Amino acid sequence: MDPVAHTLVGASLAATGLKRLSRFGAATLVIGANLPDLDAVAYLAGSDTALLVRRGWTHGVAALFVLPFLLAGAMVLLGRSPSRRGAGGVPAVRGVPLLLLAFLAVWSHPALDLLNTYGVRLLMPFDGRWFYGDTLFIVDPWFWLLAGVGAAVAARGGRAQTWAWSALALLTTAFVISSPFGSWTARIVWVACVSAIVVARTRLDTERHAPTLALVGLSALLVYIAAMRSGSVVARERARAWLAARDVVPVTLMAGPLPLDPWRRDVIVGLADRYEFLVVDLRNGEISAGGSPLRRGDDHPAVAVALSNPEVRGFRTWMRYPSFDVAETATGVHVLMRDVRYAREGERGFGVAEVTVDVRPPSDRPTAPR
Repeated sequence: MDPVAHTLVGASLAATGLKRLSRFGAATLVIGANLPDLDAVAYLAGSDTALLVRRGWTHGVAALFVLPFLLAGAMVLLGRSPSRRGAGGVPAVRGVPLLLLAFLAVWSHPALDLLNTYGVRLLMPFDGRWFYGDTLFIVDPWFWLLAGVGAAVAARGGRAQTWAWSALALLTTAFVISSPFGSWTARIVWVACVSAIVVARTRLDTERHAPTLALVGLSALLVYIAAMRSGSVVARERARAWLAARDVVPVTLMAGPLPLDPWRRDVIVGLADRYEFLVVDLRNGEISAGGSPLRRGDDHPAVAVALSNPEVRGFRTWMRYPSFDVAETATGVHVLMRDVRYAREGERGFGVAEVTVDVRPPSDRPTAPR
């Protein structure tokens, strides 16, 4: 999931009352909910390096036992620093509760990342296998809404926090309204829900009502996740039955979420030589075409050479539903790789990599002048 989702989950866990277990309880929950994403520094080395590193070591089973101890230890040391001592009325720093909060927050991160189609390598560093939940889109505003209600109402601290939450409300609302996905009904529901949170924040006794709202919001979030997962399972089985009625037996089949639309699923049908795409509407069971078919293109000899290129090592590790376009050029063979989860025909950007390879025998290649 995106950083906003992880942060809101950590903040709402704190708003349930868990932050009272120890000084720095809220900070531990928010930082821990984002801590596995420290591997995002890999983007500084390029997008392919990021694909190679992201959702690996820091999201795997080893890190899930190491990071909570590091986080809790850092908080204990911070609380015991000379500048932090002697503050009257400030709750004590308690090591064991902080460690438990750190485990809860850190473990929430890969659990949420597991929900989308991008995947996560839960067994790193022992096994680089990817696991996929195919439940939520990576950026899900409905997730933000449910995860953030308790934190938004509980937030105090004066003008700075008010401005921060106001900015978040405006930015997320602008994102939802301007998005090419979703219906106008969804946009209206979003605005109404955000308005209700604003009213609750201004009218309710936050000290008394925020823990209840946080628990209700997180409980509703779990129900939403379960419903979305069930929707993906139902969509996959409906697509499989629809294909069987047409004597089509897929090699692979994935039903994943669409942005801002909890009622429909994007289905990738993997056949021996191509991918076909369907859209399943869970409201009426209607199944329609989801785009033009795409050849796999992995039978061209240049593809194997291209995949061995170190420039696409990360893409090779990450790809799940790859498609290849091969074209002869003056300098060699150009191979465009795309993962059809995120890029279809004619699309560039995320989910696409390109490399030009020379497939001529060494004896036929031009040599540099001496």
